[in-house]
Amino acid sequence: LFGWGTDENELFSALRSIPSQECLAAVSQRYDSLYDRNMDADIKNDLGETMEAEYTKIVTQEIF
Repeated sequence: LFGWGTDENELFSALRSIPSQECLAAVSQRYDSLYDRNMDADIKNDLGETMEAEYTKIVTQEIF
């Protein structure tokens, strides 16, 4: 991710608004193709351990 840092609340809100795992995969693929970078790795790199755990919980569970 680029810029002055990540607004974790906005990031998590955006991730929670994605309606399914299939849509999340499509978003990730599009990010990867636009930026030639891995979205998951970029997000994890930008978050601290506590926030990374929350991110993982959101993207691996059926919270949608």
